Amino acid sequence: MTISNGQHPAAAQGAADEPVSLATAPVASVEANPQRLTDETTIAAAPVTKTADGMAADAMHGDTAVAPSPHRRKSRRASDTGDAPRGGRFVAWAGFVFGSVFSIVMNWLHTWLPADHMPPGWAPGVAPQVGSAVWPVCLLLSVEVLSRVRWRPGLAWLLARYAGVGTVAAGSAVISYGHVHDVLDSWGYGQVGAGVGPLVLDGLMVACGFALLSESGEHHPATTTVNDAPPQHRESMPTLAVDTSCDSGGPGFDSAPLPQRSSRQDTTAIDNGSDADRDNRIREMYRRVSSTREVGKAFGLHHSTVARIVAEGATAPDSSDAGRSLHVVTATANKETTA
Repeated sequence: MTISNGQHPAAAQGAADEPVSLATAPVASVEANPQRLTDETTIAAAPVTKTADGMAADAMHGDTAVAPSPHRRKSRRASDTGDAPRGGRFVAWAGFVFGSVFSIVMNWLHTWLPADHMPPGWAPGVAPQVGSAVWPVCLLLSVEVLSRVRWRPGLAWLLARYAGVGTVAAGSAVISYGHVHDVLDSWGYGQVGAGVGPLVLDGLMVACGFALLSESGEHHPATTTVNDAPPQHRESMPTLAVDTSCDSGGPGFDSAPLPQRSSRQDTTAIDNGSDADRDNRIREMYRRVSSTREVGKAFGLHHSTVARIVAEGATAPDSSDAGRSLHVVTATANKETTA
């Protein structure tokens, strides 16, 4: 509801001993009152979103029955396994390092086997000793390339992967197997022990390498990660329009005049002329009595409204002439013609 003559609701409550007119004036259109466009603030309510976790929480309170989200299912799996992933990764690293080191050592010891048949003080050359470590290292690197590199699809890439790198791995494994077999045979392991011993060392190295690949794939997948969480639907709330044109007042309202507005902005198209004449009479009486409260009692207005009208006249002395130049409008409810 709009209070006529620009009265402020809070100020009207503070002056109970002064007559205040609460007659409801016709509501002005948006075009007739452009100042309202600047005083109205559009408040969009915050969008309401509810994720799967929130729906699951509602289900616990009996609001709805919703299956647990994928994130919760993953958390439950992690809690079930406990520290097993970290322990498994440590064991895989230990086996990988152990198998790699001892495979290299066994290949290096193969270069010292002729020492039993050589004169005292004999030692293999540096090149054979360094070269003996090449084969287990080649086997190690080829297995890592086969397993960790993201190979492109296609027949040519399959041939490069298995025919090319696979051949390197197979050849290195055969040579390393022979070296370790000879060392174990010289130590008296027999045919069975010497036959399976190289498989244990090199096989441990290869198996632990694949185990590390599996562990790293769990935390850093090679494929593109796809967010499997359910989409969050936003429910738009209706827009609220709040009129803040009267949100001023309180202590000191009498000394601080309201923002200046012309008579055309404060009144409707029906009573533009009558309010302009009334404002002129208010200014003339104020020049005689110099009291906003006495003028307010005479016109049935609050003293703050009188102060605003007087301030408008002081800053815009020609506003009354502009009000008189307005076109003639229809008669008001009290049958008075305005101009």
